[in-house]
Amino acid sequence: MPNQPKVSIVVPIYNAEKYLHQTLDSLAEQTLKDIEILCVNDCSTDSSGQIIAKFAADDPRFRQIDLPENCGAGLARKAGILASTGKYIMFLDGDDYLQHNACRAAYRKITEEDADMVQFGTEIIAASASVTAEEINNLRLLLKPHNGTLRYTRAGELIHDALAEHLFGYTLWNKIYNGDIVRKAVSFFADERFDIAEDLYLFYLIAMFSNSYSSTGEKLYFYRFGV
Repeated sequence: MPNQPKVSIVVPIYNAEKYLHQTLDSLAEQTLKDIEILCVNDCSTDSSGQIIAKFAADDPRFRQIDLPENCGAGLARKAGILASTGKYIMFLDGDDYLQHNACRAAYRKITEEDADMVQFGTEIIAASASVTAEEINNLRLLLKPHNGTLRYTRAGELIHDALAEHLFGYTLWNKIYNGDIVRKAVSFFADERFDIAEDLYLFYLIAMFSNSYSSTGEKLYFYRFGV
């Protein structure tokens, strides 16, 4: 594909105006410049759409996708994936943000390892006073990458290690993926709204077509816990 971006970042957005400038600034300032940013406005009722439009007007790497009705994060991600053209795909939620070198570091690791997916570290930010230290510690364990590279020869083995052996978690946004695999997987994603476990559903589909996993301990993702 001519002029194919190295990385596509899919950002589902719904009423995220409080955090959205920081989210999109973290993408505009990525040290890896050869990226595309697919901002999927899930029929927001606040100023999120206008914020996206401003970024898209100032930077051609930003693409605004406006959904005609509120569909939920799962279908918003599906719309972004289907519009993507990058060799690799990452996900970012509209109230989180990335380290400025996140795309470069993730791209370097997945190409070096020739893996279908690479997990990276997460910095947890307590966004509510109700979040306890115990909850943060439990989440930190859940988001900890498995140390090393895993390669498989049969479909379903990667899923087994993630969901049965708990070697690594199914969260979508702390990983980079082979773009062709994600686009193939999302073609099986039902055109129905899921308000629970849409992350798990999409990860399961991606994992079914993936034969390798690797990781880096670098904390590239900032997750607002308790928003």
